[in-house]
Amino acid sequence: MRTCPRSRDRALVLVSLVSMSTAFLFAHTARAQGVTATVKPVTSSAPADVAAMKRRVDELERRVLELEKEKAENIELARDEEAAAKKLEQRLAAIESAQKEAETAAKNSETAAKDSHFEPMNVRAPFVVRDDAGNVLMRVDRSQAGFARLAVGDLLGSRVVLAAGNGKESVVELTNPANTVKYKAQVTSTTASVLVVGEQGWTVMGTGKDGLSAIQVVNKAGIPVAELVGMGSQSGRLQITNGAGDAMVVAAVSTKGGGVVKTGPNGNGAAALLGMAGLPASEIQGRLK
Repeated sequence: MRTCPRSRDRALVLVSLVSMSTAFLFAHTARAQGVTATVKPVTSSAPADVAAMKRRVDELERRVLELEKEKAENIELARDEEAAAKKLEQRLAAIESAQKEAETAAKNSETAAKDSHFEPMNVRAPFVVRDDAGNVLMRVDRSQAGFARLAVGDLLGSRVVLAAGNGKESVVELTNPANTVKYKAQVTSTTASVLVVGEQGWTVMGTGKDGLSAIQVVNKAGIPVAELVGMGSQSGRLQITNGAGDAMVVAAVSTKGGGVVKTGPNGNGAAALLGMAGLPASEIQGRLK
């Protein structure tokens, strides 16, 4: 239940006091003048006045409540606007601070790059880098041959190995999960080669000490069964052999400038020789002008 505000209580008390005072003054005046007064019931307008005053008080109370509510809403709105403005100021300050930090970092980096006394971090090898489970991720060491070596991956399985030996030789190796080298690139001061290993043999591509380039296909026995070689004459030669390494097909350029294809074994030359009629020719030569 809501209690009446004090302003309403004061209004009701005031009305009652006014009514009582009027009756008292009237009775007192009549006795002082020796007049005998007889009180008769008279219809009074006091109840109507009280009702009107009550309505007025109620109206004033409602208006006060509306004004108080409006004031509270204005105060809350002002607080929200102030909080939003404060947050915006904080964000702007954070952006300005981050920008200043970035500028400072850039200046420091530039200064460090220009500083001739700048020293990078040094770590003494050998060392191993492991993951959270203890598995080896990377190892840096020196091989028995004296090569500086970096191995990335499983040291007994899939890995990539980079090695360099005293400025004379560099090697890159790729190993499969069975710990078998499947790819190897090697460079020395005079040669360069790439080795790709398959299940039935391997392929080698590179340059020799003479500077000539070659591609060889080698079988499981280690015999080159196909070879494409660059010649010193700047021409090329193709040779195909059997499994034992005997040349079966040789294609090249003759000294006269024509193409020559020889087949074997025991070739009979460009045509059947005298006394060997009926035997097929085993050599084809290009016709020169």
